[in-house]
Amino acid sequence: MLLILLSVDFFPNLPDASLDSSWMNGLTTALAQGAVPGRDLLFTYGPLAGMLTAYAGPGFGLGLALALAIAFNFAVLLRSAAGRRFLPAAVLVCLLSPSNESLFYLFLGVIPLAAARSGTDGEGRGALLTAAVLAPALTLAKLSFLPLSAVLLLLTCAFEAMRGRWRVAVAGAALFCASLAVLWLLGGRALGDLPGYLLDGEIIKGYTSAMEWDLGVAFAGVNLQMLETVLLYLTSAALLVAIIRSARGVSARTYLLLAMAAVLTVVIKAAVVRHGGVHSVFPWILLCVLALAAVPGPARLPRLARLICGCALALTVVSAPIYNGDGTSISRIVFAARDHAVAQGLDWQSLKRSPGYWRSYVFSAPGTFLASLPSPLAGLAERSDNAVRLARAVASGGDSFRDAAARSRQAILAACPIARVDGSVDIYPTDINCLLVHDMAWKPRPVFQSYSAYTPRLLTLNRAHVAGSGAPDHLFVDVRPIDERLPVLEEGHGWTCLAQRYRPAGPLQGTFLPLVRAGGDCSVPGVAETRPARLGEAVVLSCDRPQVTASFDFQPTVTGRLASMFYKTRRLVIDVRTCDGESRSFRFVPGMAALPLPLSPLVENADELRHALFDGDSPRGRRIESFVIRDGVSESPIPGWSAAYTVHLHDAGTAAVPRALQPAAAPISAP
Repeated sequence: MLLILLSVDFFPNLPDASLDSSWMNGLTTALAQGAVPGRDLLFTYGPLAGMLTAYAGPGFGLGLALALAIAFNFAVLLRSAAGRRFLPAAVLVCLLSPSNESLFYLFLGVIPLAAARSGTDGEGRGALLTAAVLAPALTLAKLSFLPLSAVLLLLTCAFEAMRGRWRVAVAGAALFCASLAVLWLLGGRALGDLPGYLLDGEIIKGYTSAMEWDLGVAFAGVNLQMLETVLLYLTSAALLVAIIRSARGVSARTYLLLAMAAVLTVVIKAAVVRHGGVHSVFPWILLCVLALAAVPGPARLPRLARLICGCALALTVVSAPIYNGDGTSISRIVFAARDHAVAQGLDWQSLKRSPGYWRSYVFSAPGTFLASLPSPLAGLAERSDNAVRLARAVASGGDSFRDAAARSRQAILAACPIARVDGSVDIYPTDINCLLVHDMAWKPRPVFQSYSAYTPRLLTLNRAHVAGSGAPDHLFVDVRPIDERLPVLEEGHGWTCLAQRYRPAGPLQGTFLPLVRAGGDCSVPGVAETRPARLGEAVVLSCDRPQVTASFDFQPTVTGRLASMFYKTRRLVIDVRTCDGESRSFRFVPGMAALPLPLSPLVENADELRHALFDGDSPRGRRIESFVIRDGVSESPIPGWSAAYTVHLHDAGTAAVPRALQPAAAPISAP
């Protein structure tokens, strides 16, 4: 049980200049300033986000306490489910689980097994009721835990009622709801704001289509990610068979089938949509641990369960490398082999798929090869890092932590050459730490990371943030899309509003364009022309038009909708040809292009944004002559969008925002 408690991230993180650090630290700051998730902030994380981010700040202590409580409850449930195999299961958790999020998925995954095996004499009942008290904390840490938690609660209460334990069923539901309310209040929010957080799933709804990503790892013509996904589902199906075989009674088997299928589907989907990093190993770790608990009692695990555990453990190790996005290789291992070949004067391109070269490389440079292998024990690495940092902090009386914080601050300052301004300020697209390190009065837009505004409603709310009377006094704007997206997709709907309400406040500061609010109203351009189009066909624009504003209507296919429930579909790509003959290709996300955005000229940095929107200078060569939207090269064989779509070209006139997209009121932003 101590091994599982040590698997919690117990040392606070410090900010840096990275994208993830900016939203984590920014979220911590906004919550500390009183921002209400679901009203002021529309993000997947809630008031207890510190349970997952572990960022130093007001929420860290409460988050750590709750994470430890969940870990202890998980240990009790796992011991009840795994019996004498509890120790090896706990060892695997400690060695493999790379983060609190992984531990929380394990916690939810073991609840059905513990519930099905709890005796009618009250054994295990206390641990299950404790789980009902603690599970709401996950929902308030990250909203995407809500659907799975709700499904498990309903199924478990129904199962208890079918066994005649009505008091347990009613108590579990009551404790879950009461705990949800109490934890929300402990987070410093008014109870009336809780429904707004729970019911606003817009940020979740648009995730799959916007954030799905193929890292394109192939070896000898075999797509490794697709193969891994197939193995995940097959191994999960085999695990379900093993678990159901061990259950007694129709009700127990039905409950376990539905509950475990829900857990495994959610965890696998989370891993395969945006493949890479620690999320890739979550399902394999879950399968490892659940396989050990698949069959109760002291008897030796049956062959099927042993096979599942061995397969899952092997794939946990194999999938540890971070996949490379060039479509050909696994980064660290292959880059080391490439550098070795170049140093030997060999032709890497002709040798990289040669088994003979790899055999000679491994035997001639074993040290280089072994050093290129990432640690397959991500959990052990995290445990060691936590222990070392804590030991240094204790030994130095906290000086090591303060020194690290000072170095972190200097690194952010060096990466953010912007000048401090008085008054409220926001920054685009993601670099919140640049404002916080200068102690500026950050006034965040509802979706405070531009890449996450991936539905029309979210884009409309963010635009209202700069269009309303409470708009920030200053803005710092850069153009830096993620995932090779067409740059204008990330909040391009708000760019014309920035041009109407703000003015440049001097030259670029680093890569950021400083803007100051100058008054005026924002207008949405009306539709001037509608064109039918098809995927793969060119849409021709005019090089004589200095600016083209467009919006797009795409419809998902039936198979695309079904595939998105369990996997992902083929990504769309837009090929643009500028009037100077240059051709470029970008990722295209239909939901982010559903509202008017300045499509032409092509803008790829803040300097070009200034020329296009504020100086009225649209170089003819940067204007878009034509574009083609098509299915991109993808590991997914399933087309997600209908071939026919519609392009709307807009004029400079005004038109009301469609009623369905209008916010009821301007969102209240954190001070």
